[in-house]
Amino acid sequence: MRVASLLLLFLIVFNTEAQQSATEWSKPELRKGQLIKLLPTSDPSVFYALRWTGSRMFGHYQVTRHDNFEIKGATKVRLAIEQSVCSFVNVDIINDKCVAFLSDIRDNQNHLYLRVFSDDLSRVEKEQKLASYEFEKGHFKGQFGIRFSQDRKYFSVVWEKEGKKNTEHIYGYRVFDKDLNVMHEGEYSLPYSAELSEIQGHYISNSGDYFIAVLEYDENEIKKGFRYIKAFKSLHIFHIDETGLLDYPVDLEGRNIYTLKMSYDSKDLVNLSGLYGDFDELGIKGVFYQKLDLSQEKVLDKGFCELKTDIITEGWSDRARKRLKKKEEKGKDDAVYFNYEMREASIQKDSSIIGSMEQHFVQERLTETQQSGLSSNTFYYYYNDIIVYRLNKKGEFDWIKKVRKYQVSTNDGGPYSGYVSYSDSSKMYMLFNDHVENYDSTGHFIEGDEVYITHYGKKKNVVALTSVDIVSGKIERTILHARRDRNFLFVPKLSYHDSQNRRVVLYGVVGRKEVFGQISY
Repeated sequence: MRVASLLLLFLIVFNTEAQQSATEWSKPELRKGQLIKLLPTSDPSVFYALRWTGSRMFGHYQVTRHDNFEIKGATKVRLAIEQSVCSFVNVDIINDKCVAFLSDIRDNQNHLYLRVFSDDLSRVEKEQKLASYEFEKGHFKGQFGIRFSQDRKYFSVVWEKEGKKNTEHIYGYRVFDKDLNVMHEGEYSLPYSAELSEIQGHYISNSGDYFIAVLEYDENEIKKGFRYIKAFKSLHIFHIDETGLLDYPVDLEGRNIYTLKMSYDSKDLVNLSGLYGDFDELGIKGVFYQKLDLSQEKVLDKGFCELKTDIITEGWSDRARKRLKKKEEKGKDDAVYFNYEMREASIQKDSSIIGSMEQHFVQERLTETQQSGLSSNTFYYYYNDIIVYRLNKKGEFDWIKKVRKYQVSTNDGGPYSGYVSYSDSSKMYMLFNDHVENYDSTGHFIEGDEVYITHYGKKKNVVALTSVDIVSGKIERTILHARRDRNFLFVPKLSYHDSQNRRVVLYGVVGRKEVFGQISY
């Protein structure tokens, strides 16, 4: 009977995979170092990979080229420019070329260089200086950062000269198009003191406009347990060009901001979406959004959508619900269960917003042995439920749903936890590791009050494929494949959604070997 069930499960998994337009996998090959990130190109058969090879102390960065999953070229990222030793900044793709960003400190300046490799990585085609800034008295040296637009047609070099003591910070930027033409550049300072402000993120729009999100703090502090933290005051979105800083203030009406995503539905329309919480409490309370019109230089719309406790506690045991209710009656929240991080927020053609967030938190536990009296710290990394939602043009939830999962690992950062997502015109899809006992003999998810903790072993691990209908919010959850059939462990965090080319490049490991996959949609 057990053999028959396994056979049926295999057939269901095979059929499920066959329906996903093309899920291809490579054969396991010996790993060429530790993978850091994947770098897809516009050619669906070609991608690059950045790796670290060798030991931590004496290793080096390496780039490999993959054609139809096979390695067709490799090169070491040499940390030298013009016989001067450099520092590694990043490796990325510009105009389908693999490039390395390197910084060099000399002559009281920090210089950023771009190295362009040939397609097969056999030689360096070009090296050029992209930007420089001078070290100033009263400031730390700082470092460079690279930011790309959503469509990858523009990128910006950014830097910060952090001021010492009461000296104001100085920020700089230079925006390039994909042909390395300079679009605009400059240096600026914020209209707030360094102690009461913080840049939350740098953003480049699909038209090459440069934005920063700035958190402004109050002079007062809030006591949280045994420590004091800065009191959040407001969020500002600055559009920056040669004329200065144009402020689009986000009025959170006394709320606190946790995460922020920026997306673009046309040249001049920008959407902000993020998670907010109450001013004096921990944990998120809901989703906020704001739409900007750059051509008119004004805020078109904004709103706040609260997450009801029912959606947070959906699938909880009666015991867990009672424990939370008792704490609420005492005026306390079990804040760890409200720790969500926004993973995706995208604008649809009808101006609605589709988003997803994941419950994530880390717990530290101290263990003391009675015999020796020695203690040790264990860190538990939790990546649990996913909440997906759709906000309509009125700023209201059309629907909000929960995808239940329970992932936990210790002292490793959770490399096999989390999920990778992608969307087509009708559905949002999510892939993550799961436990086979959460599914019936046909490979479909079993609805109930409890879910099994995700298993990473060969006998019980499966990769779950969850789809959410964009219009109705209807959820379908099945097994994409079982590890016993594929014999490798899926790594969501190192997989890559290439939205420009409508594909997801997947990654998995088995011992010292690795596999690559691709879903086209």
